[in-house]
Parts: sequence; structure tokens; C-alpha cells
Amino acid sequence: MPTAGGGGGMRTRGLRPTPQPASGGTMATDVSTQIPDPSTHRPERRWETRAREQELAQTEAAALLEQMAASMGGILAFMEAPPVGDVLVQTTRIMPAAGFDTLQWKAVAQAITVANLSGQLMTVHADAPNVSGQAPPAGVGVFNVFPGIMRTVATRAHSITVYGAAGSVYDVTAYARPRDPSASAVVGDPSTLLNFQVLQPANPAAGADLVISPSPSKPWRPVALYATLTTNATAGLRQVALELTDAVPNVWLKKTVNGTQTVSLAYSYGWVAGGGSSDDPQAPILTTVESLLPELWLPAGTAVRTLTTNLQAGDQWSGLYLLYRLPY
Repeated sequence: MPTAGGGGGMRTRGLRPTPQPASGGTMATDVSTQIPDPSTHRPERRWETRAREQELAQTEAAALLEQMAASMGGILAFMEAPPVGDVLVQTTRIMPAAGFDTLQWKAVAQAITVANLSGQLMTVHADAPNVSGQAPPAGVGVFNVFPGIMRTVATRAHSITVYGAAGSVYDVTAYARPRDPSASAVVGDPSTLLNFQVLQPANPAAGADLVISPSPSKPWRPVALYATLTTNATAGLRQVALELTDAVPNVWLKKTVNGTQTVSLAYSYGWVAGGGSSDDPQAPILTTVESLLPELWLPAGTAVRTLTTNLQAGDQWSGLYLLYRLPY
């Protein structure tokens, strides 16, 4: 109930007096402390929870992949790399004495490239070696690589066996991704690229001309021929011609040297495919170089012969050197 207080004023029990503003001013009010933060008072919506969980999972996955890349030799680089980054094996090999060489790897190769750096044929089989140690003539996963050729084939294999002559050199590359089949010349020794062959047969009997058939079973292409004719003391001028014939022999082409050779002299003769003619008249040694013929492929069995006018029984051909090419 109301009671009388000092000063005759009336007071209400239990009510706290209203704060008074500072003298000469108004009362300060902090609005931010009076408005609640929605994020602290509102429950998180379900989609926001899922988004936050997904973002956290992606972050953890990225961190895991980075660890895998560091520990497994660049798996991220492999996944993002162009085809050149998927090499399983790349090596240069020398054929063992057994005549075959086997390579293996854990992953499955989708393509294999073999570069034959030798002068002999190589056979590749996408399998373990044969019990016989001999190259299979044909079949699934079998392909030939000719001298100076680099060949790529599609396959699915964990190993290959390469057959060839002992000591032959070759490069092999296995890929984890497919490659388009292809074949091209390798970059290396020109004699390998062009498949040059050298023939240095024994001297013919005295008084006989040269007869050489370098390739009885394959076409061939003459590059250069060199030989020396030594004449005896029998009088008479010798004149040399070069012929290309078949086995009969039917003459297909004949090229006669411009100059002649006298007695008791040694002349060196040379024929070069596609070259011009030149003579060195310095006796007693004469070197002559004649154009053999345009660079043409000749049929298998074609022979090269000398035809020496006035050849004597004591005259001797020697020092024969034939450089020619065979097809791959």
C-alpha cells in the first residue's frame, strides 16, 4: 500500500527508477546490442549443411590426391598429360646371343614402338618367347620391323619378345594409352636408314672379266662400283665397258669408258650412280669415274659385268668394291 515518504512524495514498491540521462545531454543507446544476430539464433538450414559438408569433402579429396601424386610418382600429371606422358618402358637394347630378348612390365601396354637400328630384320611377338627360341612366322601380336624402320602397333600385353640377329641394336617403347599404327625411317646412321650393302668378292681369274650378282632374290639399287685393272706386257689397247645383264645374259645397259689402257699399267675404274664422268690422264696410274646409270631399282638376279676389249690372259681385275642398296 502507498506510504508516505520524506518530502511528501509517493513511491511504488518493487519498481526500479528509470535511469536519468547525463547532465546536459541525452541517454546513449547501443542498438547493436539490442538486435539479435540471426546466424546465432536461427537453426542452420538443411541445404546449407549439405553444401558445407560437400565443400569439406572436396577439400579432403584434393588433399588426398596431392598426397597420392607425391607418393606414386605423379599420378595427377599422368591423368592430365598428353599421350607422350604415358610411357611405361623406354630403352635401347642389344640382342643377346640367344637371338631373342624379352621385356616385361606390370601395367598393360596399349601400344608398342620398336625402332630397328640394325641391318637385319627383327620380329616382335607380344608374348613370352617360344620354346624353340625361334620367331613365330605369323599370328596375333606378331609383326616385323625391317632394318632402319620404326614401327608402332596397337596391342594389349604385359610383355614382348623381340627376335633378331645377336648383337643387333634396337629401341623399344611401351605406352599405357593406344597409339595409331605407323611406320617411318628412324633417325640414325645413314647406312642403316638407306640399307646400304657392301660386296667385296674375290678377284676373278687372270684374263677374266668381273661378273657380280649381289642380290639373287631381292631387287637392288647400285650406288657405286670400284675396281682396278692391271694389264700385262702383251701389246694392245684395252677398253673397258660396264654392262647390266640378266642371268642368260641379256644386256640391259652398257656403258663404255671413254679412254683406253695400254700395257703394263694399273688403272682404277669407278662407276657412280647418277654421277658425271672424269678422267685423270696422269700415267702410269689413271683413275676414271663414269656415270653408272640413273638411280633405278634393278630386278632380282641382275648382274653387273665388265666387258674389256682386247683383254689378255695375263690381265688381272682386282680390288672390287660394290656399294648397293636393298629394299627394307
